Amino acid sequence: MHAGSQSTRLEDFYRYLWPAEPAADPLEALLDVADAAGRGDLLMRAAADCGLARGMRVLDVGCGWAKCPCRLAAELDCEVDALDILEHNLAQAREYVEEKGLVGRVTLHLASMEKLPFEAAAFDFIWCTDMLSHVAALETALAECFRVLKPGGRMLLYCAQATDLLEPREARRVAEPMGAIPETLSRRRQEGAAQAAGFQIERREVTADAASPYYDPVHPDEAAGVLRLARLLRDRPRLVERFGESRVGLVEAHWLWNVYILIRKLDYCFYFLRKPV
Repeated sequence: MHAGSQSTRLEDFYRYLWPAEPAADPLEALLDVADAAGRGDLLMRAAADCGLARGMRVLDVGCGWAKCPCRLAAELDCEVDALDILEHNLAQAREYVEEKGLVGRVTLHLASMEKLPFEAAAFDFIWCTDMLSHVAALETALAECFRVLKPGGRMLLYCAQATDLLEPREARRVAEPMGAIPETLSRRRQEGAAQAAGFQIERREVTADAASPYYDPVHPDEAAGVLRLARLLRDRPRLVERFGESRVGLVEAHWLWNVYILIRKLDYCFYFLRKPV
């Protein structure tokens, strides 16, 4: 809500835009100061705080090209099972695991989070980063994670989440071209699914919150994405004619997603989940 009458707000705006005595605005001067450097490796630090320890058996759901599971195996001597639903991703993951000399310590699986190919209570820790928005059956997926986790085990969940600023139509526009599910961006849905599975939510941290120990600062090079999106939107018909609607729509959604993160229509959050003993 904006205080004061419309005429008062109008005057305040023009006093800000065209001050009687031009000078540096103290608020804008503060905002022009670059963020401090990032606070280390957020994912690894959050995982350690969540309970990840050396030598654990770890499950990575949605491993992509296996950068994270390889780090866990190499740096923490963890035994890692890593899965992805896309053979395209796993082909790259196999090459990366071989390149790092970690065959036998990182085992790759073509499987979905909704049907994990493991026995109950098989893992000490579950690593799930930036893939929850692609899972339609969220409740089933988190119940499966709960099943394969040992009692007392923990799960690090790093996920995108819609804020009150994101309209439903915007969610569909940005999510669907990237194979994401708009409904799974809901905080209520995510937390409800975790609790229904049996997890205790020990902690939630928003990485866009400057007061958070897991604050992820704004990087100057992110402005390049804003410029790409602006150029795409201003020349969209010609680009569609050359590259096709599907390709242009995908690139548009990708950069729009990043803009929404910058302006906090979307937030990234860490959840520390625990399976009770």
